[in-house]
Amino acid sequence: MPKRLQHSDLPAWFDLAKYQAATTLGAAGWVEQLSIRAELKTWLEEDGHLLGESPSGAVREYHGLNMAALTALRENPFRDFRTDDSLRVHFLLSMDGAESQPRSALGVRRLTTHEFYLYEAMVDANVRDYSRRYFAHVFENAPAIRDPLSHPGRAKFLSSIDAAARVDSQWATVRVDLTLPDRLLQDQLLELLSELRKASEDASLTAPKPFRLDFAGWLRFGVLPYIDLTLWAIQNRKRISNRVMADAIFSRWEAAGEEVVRKTTAGLAKKLLSPGYLRFLEAVAAGGKAESPESQ
Repeated sequence: MPKRLQHSDLPAWFDLAKYQAATTLGAAGWVEQLSIRAELKTWLEEDGHLLGESPSGAVREYHGLNMAALTALRENPFRDFRTDDSLRVHFLLSMDGAESQPRSALGVRRLTTHEFYLYEAMVDANVRDYSRRYFAHVFENAPAIRDPLSHPGRAKFLSSIDAAARVDSQWATVRVDLTLPDRLLQDQLLELLSELRKASEDASLTAPKPFRLDFAGWLRFGVLPYIDLTLWAIQNRKRISNRVMADAIFSRWEAAGEEVVRKTTAGLAKKLLSPGYLRFLEAVAAGGKAESPESQ
């Protein structure tokens, strides 16, 4: 079991004053800070045991980028990811390779060409073969399918692309007729959402939990310093007690102790680093909402 630490055992780089800049963060800023830390936490938990070894090739380069990111965050918890390659690579990975605050993070958006062809590649091979032959015959005068009724791809040819493709069940593709009034489209979209959720076998999609933004609460409960000290503890195989953590992440003027860390901060940090919450926060940021604490 990792050794319990005293406050004097905490790393020299940790300084609560460094986190004052968090008061200016909006949804976009929180996405940056949490995404980077989520990536690093996953790496430390899955591959941290390899830190004492000497990996080669791509693994060594990946570990080097991770260590550089940790060092950069410890020097300045709010270093601009766009000007620091070691941080930028993590942010872009967590945001699916997009730039800055991508429109691709929106919960409702237009399909990109990249996504269109990605879907096409994941469609069942038989359905894809039938579709290509069918349209080649219609538009290019290619020979017709010899026996279309017996073709294994015909059954799903007219079904939704989601049913024919091996895609993540969290996504659904739709087509919108802009000649129709908004009210009708909105009603039909809500009806479709209800049908899709009822048909899903994933409880998180059937009845997703409502999320909320509470920037002030995240600051008050010391989420970012808690996460950074937790990353350091995982990396060094140490254990920080709730009492020591409370002394570190709360100022002397705050009436918060180890019970607050145990009952609130720890669970809040876990939620904010979860993939589901990060997707929610990305969608909010991409929509330009809640860009500052005052806009909540």
